[in-house]
Amino acid sequence: MTTRNHLKNESLTMRMKMFVCMGRAKRAGAVTLVAVVVSATAQVWAGPLVIDFEGIAPRDPQLGGSYWDPNPGFTADGAAFSDGSYAGFVVSSSTTTGVGGYVYSGSEAEISAQSNGGAGGGVNGSSNFAVAYNDGSFVNLPVGYRPTGVSLTNTATAWYAVLNGLYQANQFVAGDWFRVTFTGFSSVGGSGSITGSPVDFYLADYRAGKSLVVDSWTTIDLSPLGDSKSIVFSFASTDNDPEWGMNTPAYVALDNLTLAPVPEPSAAVILAGALIAGLAVRWVEQRGVSLPAAVRPSRVPRA
Repeated sequence: MTTRNHLKNESLTMRMKMFVCMGRAKRAGAVTLVAVVVSATAQVWAGPLVIDFEGIAPRDPQLGGSYWDPNPGFTADGAAFSDGSYAGFVVSSSTTTGVGGYVYSGSEAEISAQSNGGAGGGVNGSSNFAVAYNDGSFVNLPVGYRPTGVSLTNTATAWYAVLNGLYQANQFVAGDWFRVTFTGFSSVGGSGSITGSPVDFYLADYRAGKSLVVDSWTTIDLSPLGDSKSIVFSFASTDNDPEWGMNTPAYVALDNLTLAPVPEPSAAVILAGALIAGLAVRWVEQRGVSLPAAVRPSRVPRA
């Protein structure tokens, strides 16, 4: 009798262990399911990334030098901006209005944004912005993002050169123009194949009776570049020297480089993801499984 009861107790214990293991497996599976759904939905909810350069220390405007020497490359919000003494980027907060020294001599006006008719800071009164100079400057974009827009204006040096002439740069006359071109590439460093279509922006345009010289922040659309891994800047002008190339100072100030997740979710996809996540949580909790806070969506965003 004792042996039979002992066997019965062992059988009952084994069954209880099996139920516990099954319950744990069920809970683990449910948690995994919800975690996957919530994670995928969070990826869909990812919004645009705006790079405003506010967290980067500006270049010392007193550095000067034989050539324009920027910071030795820098990274902002996962995007890597190229360096160099003949092409590259620098972060600036310069607001000088004076234009002095030879072009590319490292003067402060070369890294001063022309805004609202005079030298100013970044977009909407912010302190920092970036300046790109010369052909070949490039930005390597963070993984999972593509370019959608950027705000641009002239630097004080380029603005002054177009309006008045400056050393080798000639004052613009009817028919002249100065532009920056953005070209997207499938690999970092401006390598691989061209993605989408290049985007042109005229920093000065004296064609067709116009006398435009950009002197305020202007937002342009970069979505035609497609799913780029890097963006290369290049400059062109009607004022050129047959031996030395372009006379117009090759600078552009930029701010609020805006990137979107790849692929960019539509409103319908966002709502569908939120609905799926909510239904998954409800389905699991109706079966008596309590979910850790880490896998519960804390809030359903609005489209």
